Amino acid sequence: MADDNACFEEHFDNKIPGQWCADYFKPTNNAYQKDFDSSALQVQLDTAWHKARLRNDGQAGFVLKLYVYVPKPVEATTTLRRDTAARIREQMSRVAEMLRKQGITAGPATPNYMAVTQARLPDGPVVPNNTTFQRVQHVDTRQAAIDSAMQEGQQVATAECHLVRVKIQGVPVAMVVKISDIRSALGLPDYSLRPPF
Repeated sequence: MADDNACFEEHFDNKIPGQWCADYFKPTNNAYQKDFDSSALQVQLDTAWHKARLRNDGQAGFVLKLYVYVPKPVEATTTLRRDTAARIREQMSRVAEMLRKQGITAGPATPNYMAVTQARLPDGPVVPNNTTFQRVQHVDTRQAAIDSAMQEGQQVATAECHLVRVKIQGVPVAMVVKISDIRSALGLPDYSLRPPF
C-alpha cells in the first residue's frame, strides 16, 4: 500500500507540483464525495479485496477505482484601476524605458496609449504589446511622414526665392524669382496664403 501511495504521489506531483491531495476509494457506485474517507483507505481496500475473493473468478476481474480530487487552481483576479492623470504620468517613465530597451521609435500616440493601458492594470504586469499597440505605432509613423511633408512645404513657402517656369516665345524657361518681388507686384500679403495642411 505504501508503494502504491508513493506511486500516486509521484504521478500527481508531476501534474500539480507541491499540491498533494488525499486519494479516496469509492466504496459503492452511488457514494458521494462527502462520504469518502482517506483515513480509512486501507480498511476499505482490504474489504473490497476480501469481497472480490469470495466471488467466482472475482480476483481476475477485480477493478479498483481510486479518485483523487484536485482543487481548482485559483486564478489571480486582475482588478482594473482608474487611469488617473497621476497614474498615467507614473507609467510614462516605465513605458519610455520599455520602448528604449526594445529599440522602438514612437511618436506621441504610442507612449500615451501604452501609459493609459498600463495605468488601468494592477502594478506588476508587463507593458502591453498587442495589435492595438502596433496600429498606434503605424499611426505614429504616418503622422511623422505627414509632419515632415508639411515641414518641407512650409520651408518652400517661406523660402526667399522660388524656381518659377515662364514661357518666353513658346519655350518654357526655369527662372529663380524673389518671392517678395512677386508678392509686391501682385499686391499679395507677406505671408503664405496656402494653409500648412
